[in-house]
Formats: sequence, structure tokens, C-alpha cells
Amino acid sequence: MPGWAPRAAGLRDVIAQHGDIYWFVHNPYAEWYCQSMLIESSPTWRYHAKTYGENTPYDTFVTQFTESTRTWNPEAWADLFARVGARYVVLTTKHHDDLLLWPSRMAKID
Repeated sequence: MPGWAPRAAGLRDVIAQHGDIYWFVHNPYAEWYCQSMLIESSPTWRYHAKTYGENTPYDTFVTQFTESTRTWNPEAWADLFARVGARYVVLTTKHHDDLLLWPSRMAKID
């Protein structure tokens, strides 16, 4: 899935200096890409239009992403975490763009 965001100061600094509306238009969090790209003329909208085309919706990437999760190997990730000495790992199962990050018997991937 695509992700990009303009660089900016922290949330509180941006809101204090420019206000809420400015922050939404110039959202510095790439994980909000699917929302930020909907704000026409925002930096994220311009990036998406230049990179993928102005008429390419975010959902265009869903099939490609879903197919790539079919080969996900959780054991390989667990081995990697152990090899690098990770003592604490948190994996998000579903992001706010409503896509599961790997196949699950608990929820269906459309």
C-alpha cells in the first residue's frame, strides 16, 4: 500500500502555529495517507497524483497488497525478531484503512 507524508513539526506545534485545518491538509503521518490523499491540493494529494496518477484511487492497491499477504511467513518474522534481540514486538493486525495486514481465520480479507 502506498504511504507518504510531508515533513512537519510535531502535531502540537503545527496546530499551535497554523490551526487544525492546516494540520489536516499537511498531515505529517504517512499512516494517514489514504485519508490525506482525499484532500485535493494537499501535499499528499499532489504526491499521489504525480506518482500514481490523479485518477488512481487508494483501493487500486488493495488487490496487490492482499495477494502479497498470502505468502507472509510469520515464523520467518519471529526468527528475525529473535536474531536481532527484540524483546518486545507488537504487530497491528488491522490498520485504519480497514485492511488486514495478513490473512486471518478471524476476519475475511475482501
